[in-house]
Amino acid sequence: MSVSPKRSLIENILAASMTFLLLALIVVSPANADAPRCENNFPDLVSDNRQRREMAERMALNAPIQGSAADIMKVAMLRVDEALRAGGFGSRMLLQVHDELVIEVAPGDLVTVLDAAVAEVARP
Repeated sequence: MSVSPKRSLIENILAASMTFLLLALIVVSPANADAPRCENNFPDLVSDNRQRREMAERMALNAPIQGSAADIMKVAMLRVDEALRAGGFGSRMLLQVHDELVIEVAPGDLVTVLDAAVAEVARP
């Protein structure tokens, strides 16, 4: 009987005592006391309570996905803001909601700002 990919990933997370994001690190177990600490800790990965353990497993599996998506969005925000400032546009980024940037576009800037924003977000 083979081990499921999910189970294999959980075992790797437990062995390393951490999981990685695109631009950060999450310590998932108190076992590695020397590792950098952050508020996203999952001590219930080793809980005897099945419900608590399974919830911690789901959270540990989801953390790299959600955290990396947030990291990507932060980079996109910085790039778009830089492009708007460098381009001398009268437009400005107002806020970010989930996976969207809300930009206040000055009259006559729509096409240019849209092109600049898309180019920055799509840049590797």
